[in-house]
Amino acid sequence: LVGYQLRDTIETLFLLPVENIPTTQEFATIASGIAEKYTMTFYDAIYVAISYVKKAPLVTENIKHQDKFPEVALIDIADWKP
Repeated sequence: LVGYQLRDTIETLFLLPVENIPTTQEFATIASGIAEKYTMTFYDAIYVAISYVKKAPLVTENIKHQDKFPEVALIDIADWKP
């Protein structure tokens, strides 16, 4: 991306309704349990844990790694409508 395209992309990124959620001990503890039980990486499990605790759907491009935890609604990023 160059010039105006990069500027427009950055502006769009910051307009998305995305909440920055820091990893807490609670999320890390839940994620480690999910990772162990469902044989997924901690990296994948932390997003699942946050979605689970927040009772929010998880918008992801990584559904095949995160669909093992049935308590979280997954939305493929290609299907997501902000």
